[in-house]
Amino acid sequence: MPFSYYDYNHAAASYNFTQNNISGCPSRASVRSCFQTILHNMRSEEVSGVRIFVTFCDATSLAFSGCGGTWQQISFTPGLPGTPSFIFMYGSDGVSGGVTAFFQDLESAGIQNVTLTFGSTPSSGKTVPKSQVTNPTGTLCTDTPDPVWFRDLEPYGLEPTCAPPSSTCTPGPGNPVGYDQPNSDGYNCSPVNPNFIGWNNLFTVINAMLQAAKGRVNVYELEIAQELNMVVFTSQLRFIDDNSSPQSAGLQTGQYVDVLTDLRNLMTANGFPAGNVTHSAGWWEATAASPYWNCANIYQDYSRNFSLDALAQAIGGGYIGLNADATGEDGLWCGGTSFAAMWPVPLYHTQPTVVDAHIYPAIEINGASDAEIQQIANIDYSDLYHYLIAAGYNTTKPGNANVTIGETYGGKLSPLNLGTVQNPNYCWSGGFLVSVSSPTDNVAGFNASTLTGYNVYFRPWMELEDPAGQCWPYGSGPGTSTSYQDVNYNNGGPYTPSNH
Repeated sequence: MPFSYYDYNHAAASYNFTQNNISGCPSRASVRSCFQTILHNMRSEEVSGVRIFVTFCDATSLAFSGCGGTWQQISFTPGLPGTPSFIFMYGSDGVSGGVTAFFQDLESAGIQNVTLTFGSTPSSGKTVPKSQVTNPTGTLCTDTPDPVWFRDLEPYGLEPTCAPPSSTCTPGPGNPVGYDQPNSDGYNCSPVNPNFIGWNNLFTVINAMLQAAKGRVNVYELEIAQELNMVVFTSQLRFIDDNSSPQSAGLQTGQYVDVLTDLRNLMTANGFPAGNVTHSAGWWEATAASPYWNCANIYQDYSRNFSLDALAQAIGGGYIGLNADATGEDGLWCGGTSFAAMWPVPLYHTQPTVVDAHIYPAIEINGASDAEIQQIANIDYSDLYHYLIAAGYNTTKPGNANVTIGETYGGKLSPLNLGTVQNPNYCWSGGFLVSVSSPTDNVAGFNASTLTGYNVYFRPWMELEDPAGQCWPYGSGPGTSTSYQDVNYNNGGPYTPSNH
């Protein structure tokens, strides 16, 4: 979301809208007027909610003064005109832009729900020599690189994708430090981020956004970090119980920041359900084409649910990490009974009322037919229903939780994305081929699964800011006159509510 550009003054071209040939969004239109057009178009297709990504330290959405410094040097002062915080919330003139204007436009379009996902700009951050970093226990992870990469919104260190100077790649953040630990100790030994925004700073800006949403839209989901995988990256537990930066929340060294409870309190204070604070999890797919491998993990759930299982354990005070006696089978971790090598979570919380899984049913190899994708979707969604049972939700349909398929195939796939066997260009799958009918197959597989009849919301992926206009085009995209914006275009998209 370009909240610092969200007004009638910044041209649509500054946000790459014109690359996507959006009807009603000419080249001279403004960013805000284009968003208004898109939101009304979405509502005409029976879309009831949208998910937005919010960053706080890049030019298009700058909320803080002092980004790049320590949390003591960063400030959020939304009441002071001319500051980044004020422009982020209200626009440069205090009237026509920012967060408040966007929520007004959602309300005007008739879109009731919004998911707020927070994160760092992929290219943001900087490296720090290993000799200058610390960690909560005094002993760094054995896989701590030199230098360590840090980004503003992640309270742990990251491995650089390559160490500068390098002539072969562009330095940037890679995996969280600690994933090579044999005892799942990344939570304890990953470095402290010296340039972390800080918890009280984050709580302040999130509270201001919730205040702006109050009375206008429903914050259906508050997601401080997405696609957590605490089977592999236990340091991500710091987004729930943080042991690395307690001072940034006004606590003493050695105390835990109860991030989840603090966020739930902010939601309650602004009139939104506390259970809507959640974290999404990615999905585990098997690499076997036939049979479609499906095994149980240490939690006695299906291994395709492993990231969700670990998230439920992280929230409920269980064990996270990978058990040492697990075995790898066709891309899945199966079996085992020993928790000895796993990490015990220090705090207990009740489970959220929103379960968010990102699922693109496919085989993780080149090629998948329509029949295969339908069958895999049936397995995936039936496994997800089993997860609800394992996590203690009421599964008497329609159930007591809202299940969100938080990312999945878009309404219609552009042939520009599919490529050829020799040169695949399918953006979701990272280079392997799927059928152009994958969205329809996705719904057909869901309809055949045991999850049918539960409270389920599909969130097909679209990306408005895409300079090439190919990966996730909202409009027609280059080189074709067909519209790919439709999740339910002319009542004919695969995600038509009556279809599932």
